[in-house]
Amino acid sequence: MKKKSRMGSINVLLRPLVGVLVLFLASCTAMPTKHNVQGSEPNEAQQALQRGDSAFQAGDSGKALMEYVSALQADPKNIEIHYRIGATYEARGENQAARQAFQDALKINPAHVGAQEGLGLALMKLHQKKEAKTHLQRALAADPKRWRTLNGLGVVADLERNPEAAFGYYQAALKIKPNHPMLLNNLGYSRYLAGDYPAARSYFERVLAQDADNRRAWANLALVQVRQGNNDAGVAAFAEVLEPYQANNNVGYLLYKQGKLNEARHYLQRAVSLSPTYYAMAKENLARVDAASNSKPR
Repeated sequence: MKKKSRMGSINVLLRPLVGVLVLFLASCTAMPTKHNVQGSEPNEAQQALQRGDSAFQAGDSGKALMEYVSALQADPKNIEIHYRIGATYEARGENQAARQAFQDALKINPAHVGAQEGLGLALMKLHQKKEAKTHLQRALAADPKRWRTLNGLGVVADLERNPEAAFGYYQAALKIKPNHPMLLNNLGYSRYLAGDYPAARSYFERVLAQDADNRRAWANLALVQVRQGNNDAGVAAFAEVLEPYQANNNVGYLLYKQGKLNEARHYLQRAVSLSPTYYAMAKENLARVDAASNSKPR
């Protein structure tokens, strides 16, 4: 299989795996509904809103923002414009700006379910778990069929170490979006956190069956393989998205964290041998293994 670019969130695996991103929120932003034009001739704000919607649908978020801001100047109390601005910032990954836009929308109408959902998801990405949960619960109470809200609440439940609640949220979301790769991935990681490794593996394999290049699923499958003692299979899974020396380093570090020092040393030494002049990270991890070995009572 041809490896995908090493750029992107998977690069956190180049560091010790304490920060690996394997559980994630809905990144596909819901497209705001089209503005209903009243009367035969749209006014200035409505025209800008329509141009912004067209740009958003075409994938030009910069132009969409420009048009939405223009619409807002003409109609500053229009909640749908505030919401569209928030949704566009969310799609761009600008979560601070998205939070502000959604908050501005809710000042106009606290019952706007899209803004509640958007604010909850933005707050989750800003690591404000408690506040995020409040807004996501409000969104779900208003509309139980919002799959992105259900996914967000599943992530919150996993962070709260409540995998059974998380499982329920993800399953409810899957009923709305069957076989969605992100939901299957999150279900798998939730099972991984719960220690149900066979179930976790089955979910990651379901993702890969429909998207063989899914980077997060390969990384997650590697975690399960190592946890189940299939270390070489873990290297192979990591190697689908990383260089071989990086894959060996990651498996070595995982084994080190499990206290399996001799096995960890084997994979870390292999990582160094595969890239002796470049891969300092494996050398650092070998030093950790040696220090841990020397500190053990004899």
